Amino acid sequence: MSHRECLTIVVARNFTAQDVLDTMAELFVSRGVPTYIHSDNGPEMTAIAVREWLGKLRDELLNGEIFNTMTEARIIIEHWRRHYNTVRPHSSLGWRPPAPEAIAWPRPPSLRSVAPGQATSTVLH
Repeated sequence: MSHRECLTIVVARNFTAQDVLDTMAELFVSRGVPTYIHSDNGPEMTAIAVREWLGKLRDELLNGEIFNTMTEARIIIEHWRRHYNTVRPHSSLGWRPPAPEAIAWPRPPSLRSVAPGQATSTVLH
């Protein structure tokens, strides 16, 4: 796994800390439990990296889309995530995608339900 690969994007109107933990647990089941979880130089550095990545998501996708339903948002955002991982070149990786060899398996059903019409995204990076 590349350090630039986006493992999941959760689309919901709102979410709790437990929702984040549930999503991480799903990733551990589907991708394996990591030996460790690294936070770059503390929360302030991680926050900067996450904000920069979210800016890419906004600039490359969200600013150009209007989502009419949660289903539409989930499909379009998942398509972008797969493109980001397997096609989009990254300068920090020598202009290669982070996971060109990755097999894009369908995401397992979420452990929580989201009411129709809700829309927010969470990115674990």
